[in-house]
Amino acid sequence: MLTLTPRLRTLLLAGLWLFATLHLGQAYGHGSTEPQHGGVVKIVGEMSFELVNGDNRIELYLLDDGELMDTSTMTARIKIKSETPARYIDLQPAGGNRFSAANVSLADGAKILALVTLANGYSKIGANFTIGEPQSH
Repeated sequence: MLTLTPRLRTLLLAGLWLFATLHLGQAYGHGSTEPQHGGVVKIVGEMSFELVNGDNRIELYLLDDGELMDTSTMTARIKIKSETPARYIDLQPAGGNRFSAANVSLADGAKILALVTLANGYSKIGANFTIGEPQSH
């Protein structure tokens, strides 16, 4: 039988902790920060929000733990926090996991809060964006 000294046991546990931190943490991460539609992605809990500022249109895509969310039973709105007074824009379900609003342009540097009300009608989750900010990886 192998007997470990207290110092060897401490080193072994520290090595295991370091291995788990470096290698296992990535395997259990939720969502991806890689944009799928050319927008900016924010992760909130297990949900991924991707805000796309297009030509006179904004779109918001939702994933829950990597799975597409059906937006047909949800509502979404954005708040443009950098305007005084703040402006609110309701987004409409646009099929699949997408919300959309037409005739909207967001300036670079605009501070945005995207707020989604889930299908149960009372649970809300939000994500903050800055238009034009580089995507972090």
